[in-house]
Amino acid sequence: SDVPAVLNALDINVLCSLSEGMPNAIGEAMASGVSCVVTNVGDCAALVGNTGAVVPSRKPDALAAAIEDLLAGDGDATVDRGLLARQRIIDRYSLEAMTPGELVRIPLPDPFTLEYPDR
Repeated sequence: SDVPAVLNALDINVLCSLSEGMPNAIGEAMASGVSCVVTNVGDCAALVGNTGAVVPSRKPDALAAAIEDLLAGDGDATVDRGLLARQRIIDRYSLEAMTPGELVRIPLPDPFTLEYPDR
């Protein structure tokens, strides 16, 4: 029930999917400062970039080697990679990065009455 606490306890996060879109679990881990090992499906490689490891799907030996490589580093290297992952999310996927300029708020109707608020 406390996702930030769980993510902050991780050394790395692994996603070994056969198919994906843009996995929120990876973005959330990276935003928490956790580097990731992912399979090269969907937008996983674009999300992780050079802050973790990207391996082909259906290649368990490559996945295991990437996990071992990330875990073999010293504590400082792990922290540095995690900080790079967090900064990548901020730079590319934060609200500010995704919505340049001013945000325009469009009023939506009340879901029960379908009436629009006063503008």
